[in-house]
Amino acid sequence: MSGIPKTYVFKKEGNFVEQELDHIMGEISYAVKSSKRVGQDQLEVIILEGGTFLLSLSRAGFTIVSSEGVNTGNPPMSMSMWDDDESITTFETIYSFLDYVSPGYRQRFAAKLRSRMQKLQED
Repeated sequence: MSGIPKTYVFKKEGNFVEQELDHIMGEISYAVKSSKRVGQDQLEVIILEGGTFLLSLSRAGFTIVSSEGVNTGNPPMSMSMWDDDESITTFETIYSFLDYVSPGYRQRFAAKLRSRMQKLQED
């Protein structure tokens, strides 16, 4: 990176993160109530069960910054739970996050997979 100003490198990385978040929003649209990018590196996700999560994307994955109205029942969740256990607050992928917090996501994902497999069998 010699000769490239640091501000340029950060700007390019920021654009990548923004593009990645935009792509992710399209990918998960079938499995969440809504999602929107917040700033350069954060994503607000409202899961099918109604809970709202603010996630931050970094090289480590998706980290839960905050949650509101989370009551999925499987498992019981509270912000103190997220604060106490770093292994629960960061997920490698958006899919591992959704799989952990949203039974509705798991059901929709399974239905989508079944549908694709049926379509393959028909072809």
